[in-house]
Amino acid sequence: MYILNVEDDPAIREAISDVLRYAGYQVKTAENGQEALDLLRTGEKPALILLDLMMPVLDGWQFIETVLNENDLKEIPIVVVSAVAAVTQMADRPNIKKIIKKPVSIEQLLDVVKEFNTGKAVKKVLVVDDDEAISSALKAVLESEGHEVLVASDGEKALDILLVEKVQVDLILLDLYMPKVNGWEFAKRLKESQIDQKKHVPIVISSASNKKEEIESTQQFDSFLLKPFNLEKLIETCNRFL
Repeated sequence: MYILNVEDDPAIREAISDVLRYAGYQVKTAENGQEALDLLRTGEKPALILLDLMMPVLDGWQFIETVLNENDLKEIPIVVVSAVAAVTQMADRPNIKKIIKKPVSIEQLLDVVKEFNTGKAVKKVLVVDDDEAISSALKAVLESEGHEVLVASDGEKALDILLVEKVQVDLILLDLYMPKVNGWEFAKRLKESQIDQKKHVPIVISSASNKKEEIESTQQFDSFLLKPFNLEKLIETCNRFL
């Protein structure tokens, strides 16, 4: 499922869509109410509609009344996104679930979207790091993005989770320098165990070292993140694999 973003201003439309896609959501767009209706009547129904009011061809008020009279569309939740002062007068419409006033803050937008079943699949991430502060911070960030997070303090415990408990994960964030079983040895054992498995689990390496020879040694992995983490880079990298 996806989010339908209905907005006639191209700059606002793209800005909202970019934020949502960056956060991992699927987004389709329409420039006005009529274009949105054409999309809704012929294709897959969205989990949520973000709707501007002041638009040409068919404005937001007309769009709302139209979908209310169509059985296939009237149950789709709508979040009105508008700078119109009288927007609160529409709150009694049964398909209007929230109202966001422009200018829109990223935090408010994402908080509202998270309240609905927007079709963003919950992914499972395994964080493997012996530094408890780092693993706790990574867990908090990834959970705030809607992912389920497991934590292992070294490679041996991570291997137990994957090979003994047979937990299936979608992404592994792996520190290189750890006691017992380090990152390289972990990856080697995991690869040996997965020879006959079809699913490739991406491994993102994290390290505080930016030495050329060490970075080159991690080219067998899917990506590399330098500690201390840049939050935007961390989320962008994870979303690329999830």
